[in-house]
Amino acid sequence: MTAPDTGARVPWAAVALAGFAFFLIDHDLRSSLRDEYYGVEQDALEAAAGSGQWGNRIGFTVLAMAGGAFAARSTRLWQTRGVLPLVLLFFVGWSVVSVLWAMDPGRTVRRLASLTFCFAGALGFARRLDGRDLCWFVVALTAAFAGLGVLVECWLGTFRPFLGGRFAGTLHPNGQGANCAFLCLAAGALLASGERHRRWLVGLFVGGFILLLATKSRTSLAALLVGLVGARMLRPTPTVVATGFVGVWLLSLGALVASLLRVDLAGQAAGGLNMGRIEDTSTLSGRTELWEALDEYARQRPWIGYGYGGFWTPARVDAVSGDQYWAISSAHSAYYEALLGTGLVGLAALVLVLVVGLWRAGAEYRATADPGTGLLFAILIAEVIGGFSESDLVLPSFPAFLTACALCRIAFFVPRPGAEHPDGEVP
Repeated sequence: MTAPDTGARVPWAAVALAGFAFFLIDHDLRSSLRDEYYGVEQDALEAAAGSGQWGNRIGFTVLAMAGGAFAARSTRLWQTRGVLPLVLLFFVGWSVVSVLWAMDPGRTVRRLASLTFCFAGALGFARRLDGRDLCWFVVALTAAFAGLGVLVECWLGTFRPFLGGRFAGTLHPNGQGANCAFLCLAAGALLASGERHRRWLVGLFVGGFILLLATKSRTSLAALLVGLVGARMLRPTPTVVATGFVGVWLLSLGALVASLLRVDLAGQAAGGLNMGRIEDTSTLSGRTELWEALDEYARQRPWIGYGYGGFWTPARVDAVSGDQYWAISSAHSAYYEALLGTGLVGLAALVLVLVVGLWRAGAEYRATADPGTGLLFAILIAEVIGGFSESDLVLPSFPAFLTACALCRIAFFVPRPGAEHPDGEVP
């Protein structure tokens, strides 16, 4: 048995290329200057719906070229075992052929180009990155984005965490929340694997968690907590089990004391879960009303949808935004987005991809204890949860890229012998 390799192997070329690409695709230095709800003007949404943006074109081109170079130079073996490769390719293929019945073929073609480039990049990065490499890649990239956001807000004078605003940095607060959640998941995966540089990793985890709370993104917080718990429960240690029992005991004791003191525990908990936000939580900040309005459109083309990315034309952005009284250019749910774009067939394929991917990732993590696979499992859990209130999972974006990396690595590549198990052995 060889000694574990606990050195940090940050793939700086991958970090630099992906960072440059996604900065052009997702980031805006003026994000924190928007109003308190960080909305985008309706005119800007309609213009974006009508034509592609140069930053997206350059960013996705760089991402695809980097992925192609990594795929060509890597020696990792290919595999197509099980049904995951089939259902994953079916979902991508169904999205591609949806151009045949798209209501706006030009827009669908542009979105498909971004999707194809994002998937090609994810395939190459998944082949290039080993388990620990992947974790350090995510840590470095998300920490850089979060740190840049803090610097930009300090420069602009908008950095006021926990003083009524929401931390955005260079993203929408919900996007920054997802970024900080990925930072915590990756740092947590490395800490659980016994990686050295523990002080740095603990600092990054705590810093990422504090910034996540400052974004007031409830979905990202829930996704992080469930992802961490889910990954740890797959490989429970005596410490984890004991901590769970102690936690349950303390919660029960707290509930008993609160009842004796007549403290409104439910009200206090609800206020804490709301994270200080004033929007109507009964409608998930207007999402349920939006989904009710979108039901009417979905019923008109239930099986095949409007074509991938083809629903949100300038006319529909105007109509839906006017009906809901706030600027809207997405369904704010990956599952509704898939339903509108690719119909019930595409939605069923997406759900099957996520279910099979979670099953495969969980089984591999239990067998190998590889921190990279543990991170992939946690990312999939986080995106399954996040998909209920955000659309990024099925739109070309950083969360979609990480999810595609997870699925591609599990579906198409054989772990390198001795590289994935913490003791240097393949079980």
